[in-house]
Amino acid sequence: MIKRIHQLSLYLNIDQSLILTTLIKIWSLVKLPVTLILITQYLNSTDRGYWYTFQSLGALTVFAEMGFTSIVVQFISHEFAHLKIEKGEIVGNINRVDRLVSLFKFVIKRYLYIIPLSIVIILLIGLVFFPNYLYVKENIFKWFLYAISGGLALVVSLIMSILQGLNKVEDSLLINLFSGIISTLVLWLCLYFKLGLWSLGFSGLSYFLICTSITLYQNNTLISRLFFYKINTKHDWGNEINSLQLKYSISWIAGYFIFSFIVPVTMYFNGPIIAGKIGITIAVASAILQLAHSWVSNKTPLLNILISKNKAIHARLYFNKINRNSIFFFILASAVFVIFLEINFINYKDKFSSTNIVVTLLLAELGKLVLGNWAIYLRAFKTEPYLKITVINSISTIIAFVVFLKYYNSLFYALILFMIIQYISLFYGYKIFIKKIRCF
Repeated sequence: MIKRIHQLSLYLNIDQSLILTTLIKIWSLVKLPVTLILITQYLNSTDRGYWYTFQSLGALTVFAEMGFTSIVVQFISHEFAHLKIEKGEIVGNINRVDRLVSLFKFVIKRYLYIIPLSIVIILLIGLVFFPNYLYVKENIFKWFLYAISGGLALVVSLIMSILQGLNKVEDSLLINLFSGIISTLVLWLCLYFKLGLWSLGFSGLSYFLICTSITLYQNNTLISRLFFYKINTKHDWGNEINSLQLKYSISWIAGYFIFSFIVPVTMYFNGPIIAGKIGITIAVASAILQLAHSWVSNKTPLLNILISKNKAIHARLYFNKINRNSIFFFILASAVFVIFLEINFINYKDKFSSTNIVVTLLLAELGKLVLGNWAIYLRAFKTEPYLKITVINSISTIIAFVVFLKYYNSLFYALILFMIIQYISLFYGYKIFIKKIRCF
């Protein structure tokens, strides 16, 4: 029996990184109903809408970060492919060590600009979006605290990207799991003591402090070596990275309007109560999407390393397998979610959007999942293949939701068009994917 389970885990590519990711997502699914109970009990229907809108607008850090963390994973894993870590030391060819360390220092310097910029962006956009709500003194401070925690969250993203680039995927996931549990407990306590929207900011700050503290404690030797290593031959990473980041930045900004635009625009046209329902629905659908996506995203460093070692055929065969597993899990988990809502086991169906909206949203998320998986594989070749598709997708999404919510007051038909847009993107994305893999 144990042998068969082991064989099944090997066939499905279930390793420690996937187990940790699953635990993270299981924790997300566990915390969701608890958080929902606390939100419904300690926040009124208006504040619930603002709660999810805060979270969606917080994703606007993309305008400062510009997809830089994904570039960090790519470039560091490509350089680390020919090195290894022994007792906190980077070991290997001296020229490659120089390249890796110079890349690390370049990344740190870049983030000294990105973090304050992200805080300013979140703060200003919030003040513009909520003029009648935030110009109450107390609420301005709530948004300001959330903006700071959002900017500091980029530090966490950078840490996770560096660790993953060094093929320390399990370490990054374990830190993320522990920090996520503690920060969620902080969130619950804040809601219980009726701190309302302050809870988001305090939870974000606790996540940043815990994550950075654990990372510094576990990797103090490695980090100090990287900071104080004397580079013999400097490498100009700016020219190599900036051109790629320009493409990434456009893609990431456009991606915001595909992934995080729905709740704010619903809030704007339909009010906070409907926004709260679609917000919690998207939260569950996104958790399913991210868990399914982790089959591929957790293997980003490995795919980069295989490509760096000129093993493109091995990389493609491996990707095909984990991509199939990713899609299968998403379909299975989505079906369970819909059945769970229909059974209404815990009498929370009325907190979510209607079933037709849920199903339409999940079908759209499936299209995004497949296209996202393809993008990860092609990015291992240091290319951004879906830039035009993402931009057109985002513009179409904006138009669809603005038109159907403003003139027809129909979230369902907006989502129908949104779903159609995803599969049109998927069709053209497939053609690009086939063309690219034949070239590599």
